[in-house]
Amino acid sequence: LERVQSLRSSGGPALPDDKIAAYRNLSNGYNMAFGAGISGFVSVLAGQDVLERPETSGRIHSALRVEIIGPDGQGLPCGDAGALRIHTWTPSRIVASDRSTDELLGDGWCMTGDLGVVDADGFLTILGRAADMILRGGVSISATELETVIAELTGVREVAVIGVDDPDLGQDVGAVVVAPGLEIAALRQHCIA
Repeated sequence: LERVQSLRSSGGPALPDDKIAAYRNLSNGYNMAFGAGISGFVSVLAGQDVLERPETSGRIHSALRVEIIGPDGQGLPCGDAGALRIHTWTPSRIVASDRSTDELLGDGWCMTGDLGVVDADGFLTILGRAADMILRGGVSISATELETVIAELTGVREVAVIGVDDPDLGQDVGAVVVAPGLEIAALRQHCIA
């Protein structure tokens, strides 16, 4: 592997530790590209950025304009999380979705269905998919974010967070956790903290 000069991965974001391991153990030419089928290539994480900003999906391609959109459809300030909207010259016109093409595409822009945040340095961090949101009593909760928190707890081997129907709240949060010997009280305390 010492002769590998370039190693690329693409698609959804990899875990930060996996990115660092690929860079250090496989090739310092490792780079991770993030893209969406509807918009194409969006960002890349490469070089020292892999070590310094592994939690991100990299720097946004200079030819694109990426906006983070709130629930009201308006753009959010830098650092706020919301839906990813990408302005591109070549959005896909073929959409396989339960939403209408007009809802996903506009004049040079497209909604990817991803949730993210853009920081002041132009790094994009993907937080999950809009469909992975749990609406609990009118509050949107990211299942992916909760899975990340629970996975940090020592002894957790696998975790999946799901929305569970609730007659009062609409949905409540449910978690399926594989962690032999872990007490539920310890899991709850970890999540609260």
